[in-house]
Amino acid sequence: MPLAPPTTRFPAISARTEGQVAPRAIAALWARLTHIYGHRWETSYGPALTDAGELTPIAATWAKALTNFGPDDFGRGLKACLDRADGWPPTLPEFRTLCRPPQPLAPCHVLLPRFVESNERKAARRVAGRAGLAQIKTLLGMTR
Repeated sequence: MPLAPPTTRFPAISARTEGQVAPRAIAALWARLTHIYGHRWETSYGPALTDAGELTPIAATWAKALTNFGPDDFGRGLKACLDRADGWPPTLPEFRTLCRPPQPLAPCHVLLPRFVESNERKAARRVAGRAGLAQIKTLLGMTR
């Protein structure tokens, strides 16, 4: 049976409240996280809205903490939630981290392309190495 889309008591377009994400956006985010985690989300965080249609204190905290994030960031965070293997809902700090774009690796962690040496080059190095060893043996008086 398909799930009904989330409903809120907010108008179709709601302006962002000063210093926090719009309540409609948090209610929609809450509904998505409930769809992903089911009772684990509801047990951990409860509903997003009170009976009066206002954000609960926990949802209001999330709204304030997610102020600098937009729809693309929320989408990235929700996708990351689906990709997590543990099956437990993220904490607020974890969700903020999941919403951030991936950081490029530091240069010391970037894999370099593998150097593939041709057979001709290997043979030339082998000949040069043997010639060098022959010189050393001659200098040390180890020639036969």
